[in-house]
Amino acid sequence: MKISIDKAVFASHDHFMVGCLAYSGLNVSKASLEIPEMLRDIEEYVRLNFNEDAVQSHHLISAWKAAVAHYGEKFHHYQTNVEQLMKVVLTGGEIKSENKLVDLVHFFTLKFLVPMNVIDLKKVSGKLLFTLAEGGELVFKDDKHVLARKLNYELNSKVVVTDKTTDALVYIEALPPLNVQQLDNILQEAAGLVKAFCGGKVKRFILTKEKLSAEI
Repeated sequence: MKISIDKAVFASHDHFMVGCLAYSGLNVSKASLEIPEMLRDIEEYVRLNFNEDAVQSHHLISAWKAAVAHYGEKFHHYQTNVEQLMKVVLTGGEIKSENKLVDLVHFFTLKFLVPMNVIDLKKVSGKLLFTLAEGGELVFKDDKHVLARKLNYELNSKVVVTDKTTDALVYIEALPPLNVQQLDNILQEAAGLVKAFCGGKVKRFILTKEKLSAEI
């Protein structure tokens, strides 16, 4: 399976990158006591260190705010999944537990404040592509459907990870000030933790303007 970034993306997001972890042979269904504790710990960290204004002005989150500014009024309401998770936490809620892999992705999203998500690779149709939709919206799609939009906030239910998922793609959409080395460091840490809890094999790579595609 091939995954690519459309060259057109770089006209509006010049330094766009995607960090990827492609997994096979996962076991995400077995219960874990540690992961819920990790989520509660990172939620407490967020509550202690952020408020609503701080979220909007954080250098990683504000980079995405600037990136979508050119979309105009139609897209002014866009929030990354980072902001959505932080909103839940800062209003006194807890991140709902789904399965080990999704819970770990939520943990890392809050820890590193990057738009991060995961899809079930066995539910994908054909090739994967980051491209621009109507109006210049950045989307992630396969040959038949848009899989994710609104900067990883809106994920197509067709490709969600369930307890039966064995092959998955964890991916991070990244912009400066995050650089390639920092992105790779996040991927390495995530890869190690997912392997510890879910097993499986992983392939790690980063797509950039210089490396537009890879085979999963």
